[in-house]
Amino acid sequence: MRFTFFLSVGALALGLLTAPTAAVAQKVKSVSFSYLPEQAEDRYNQRVMRKMLPVTGGGFVILAHKSATQYAVERYDAELKQQWTATIPVADGESVEAFGHGSEQAFVIIHQKDNANQSLSAVLVDLRNGQKTAPKKLLDAAARDRRPGVSISPDGSKLVAFRYLTRDVQIRAISATVYDQKLTKLKDRTYDFHDLGDFFSPTVHIGNDGTQYVALISDQMKKLTVRRYLNDKPETKIMSVAVGGTFGGKAVTVFDAKFGLQPDNTLYAAAICTERESGQYYSLKVVKFDFAGEGDMKFAPSSALRPSTWPRSIRLGKPAPSGWRTSTSPNCC
Repeated sequence: MRFTFFLSVGALALGLLTAPTAAVAQKVKSVSFSYLPEQAEDRYNQRVMRKMLPVTGGGFVILAHKSATQYAVERYDAELKQQWTATIPVADGESVEAFGHGSEQAFVIIHQKDNANQSLSAVLVDLRNGQKTAPKKLLDAAARDRRPGVSISPDGSKLVAFRYLTRDVQIRAISATVYDQKLTKLKDRTYDFHDLGDFFSPTVHIGNDGTQYVALISDQMKKLTVRRYLNDKPETKIMSVAVGGTFGGKAVTVFDAKFGLQPDNTLYAAAICTERESGQYYSLKVVKFDFAGEGDMKFAPSSALRPSTWPRSIRLGKPAPSGWRTSTSPNCC
């Protein structure tokens, strides 16, 4: 390991020393902007993961956090010159849920909650001049309900806002509304899970064509399941794969999973599996779900997770970071 490290560093140094002068003299452009760190309790699982998005034709837009009561959408060109800025006020009880852009405008999704209700609203910002619209409400939910969510397609042309329908604290269905990038309603629909037993962590994804995918952990936390919903057909297509089970006499279950949808509607999942009895990490598994044609799934070689690969805090017996899901209640999260 050490020899490989020194060899890599040596090769890098040799490359730098023998590189043409023009390459060494290249200057990287930079631009400064202000950003106030979020005050959320869970800094490892931020709702807005990407605060800078590239724009077709060059340049990018930034979601800047200016103060406790104000965000701003800022556009820069390819030369890093600021083109415009649009302020987004955030009142008490409000927070930014999502940030994205389509071909014509950027949008900021605001979550609002008071003692009686909660809602999701969207503010559109014109990419040409920074003009913004008044907030448009996407959905309402009762304050006691689970927090509603929103998913944005890879190209920003579609979005789906959804809320959870529960019974006895467990999720039974998801009520969703599909919009285009101008917030014109395309379809209302319900994702019904009556045919499922126990399941965990349902997440909704939407493709550029408006197709929706609900990804979840099912079958006693042993399977990754993806359910596809088309806007023009009533039937639901389901693909499911077991990544947990019994291996070497040990019961292995899914501890957590992340799903990502690509522009071609291919969906990738990465799952961390643990031993049920000990709670120790067992493996990392990656799965590709492709719904084209008859449907296909592909698997990357499973990666074993040994104690030497664990975060140092866990090896020392400290609690897991606050962002790690440890609940074993069905239909949670």
